[in-house]
Amino acid sequence: MIPDRFYRLRRLSRILRLGTMASLLGLAVFFVAVALSQDLMTAMVTKNFGPDIVGLRITPVEHALLTLITGIALMPAGWALVSLVQLFTSFAQGDVLSPRAARCLLGLGQAMVIAALAGVLAGALASVALTWDMPDGERTLMLNISSNTIGAALFGGLMITVGWAMREAALQAEENRSFV
Repeated sequence: MIPDRFYRLRRLSRILRLGTMASLLGLAVFFVAVALSQDLMTAMVTKNFGPDIVGLRITPVEHALLTLITGIALMPAGWALVSLVQLFTSFAQGDVLSPRAARCLLGLGQAMVIAALAGVLAGALASVALTWDMPDGERTLMLNISSNTIGAALFGGLMITVGWAMREAALQAEENRSFV
């Protein structure tokens, strides 16, 4: 009997796939909850912008705009989670060094970079949406770039680089197999 060299990787990948699928479901539930609940939207905005920008109440128009902005901002996170599910599925099937796994890593990296940029843009758009009806001089445009944003973008760049390297290695391995 030949030992399965990838047994631990396959087992861990199955566990991580389930956890990632749960996270994807949680992301969707979070979005729906925030979209449907005025209180949750107010709490989220207050946490991100502070109580001064929110005022006493978020209007229905602001709530709709914030829901749209939040949905657009969460799309790259959903894409990243779907890429992870695909990657862990590939690994769980023992398909480790392959063009498929490389595509998943590239997708993950691209989604991470776009998510970092979308987070900055969403925060700016949300600050405008919350203050657009205020008098001149009280409207706000906030840009927030944190170490988390920079870290996510750098991690995404790393995943893109690893994905490209894996794709080249997989193509080289396939070419080598054709000579044998």
